[in-house]
Amino acid sequence: MIKTIAPISPILNKYIECFYIYEGKPNTTFRYVAFPHFNTGISFFKGASIQRQNWSLQISENIDRGVHIEILGKYTTPVMLEYKGQLSEISIVFKPLGLNRFFKDNYLFLAPKFSQALMNDVWSQFGESLFSSKDDISKIESFLLSQLMDNQDYSIIEDSLIFLENSNEQITISKIANELGLNLKTFQRNFQKHMGCSPVEYRRIYRF
Repeated sequence: MIKTIAPISPILNKYIECFYIYEGKPNTTFRYVAFPHFNTGISFFKGASIQRQNWSLQISENIDRGVHIEILGKYTTPVMLEYKGQLSEISIVFKPLGLNRFFKDNYLFLAPKFSQALMNDVWSQFGESLFSSKDDISKIESFLLSQLMDNQDYSIIEDSLIFLENSNEQITISKIANELGLNLKTFQRNFQKHMGCSPVEYRRIYRF
């Protein structure tokens, strides 16, 4: 029901965990729980309406609906997803900090809630060209490479992820900020902006 595909491009492989494709069938329901995760995703839906409420997403067949793009924010509570009917989804699962490489706006600005529509004209225009061939993943890779901004410096955030992923809670966030040469408030503000959650929340999600 869900097909997972690894990136072919070695450049994209640095920033993207995988792509996955979902094809719903008429009169069927598919449910699963998405637990908090350090990766994040952008999904292209065709023929679907989305309802968001109480840490849940209901994606329902709607043949009159064109392509819709949904972006996940960071969430610390499990999210229930329910798919109903015949609809199509192609998703990009980004590694930590990966999504930031493809947008001028920071992640927190793009996705302040656990899930929301992606409001971006370039991505919306590209989305309209999807679901028209059997080579949609190749089309997505070409688009992503055209949007890649590898001149942005995220070295401090990248270093902070190494500290957070390889340390226990005995090492305080203040100590990590000090190791990075930042005061605590500056570190927390920059981390939240680019990662969509606080350093404490990220460490908790990673350990989970």
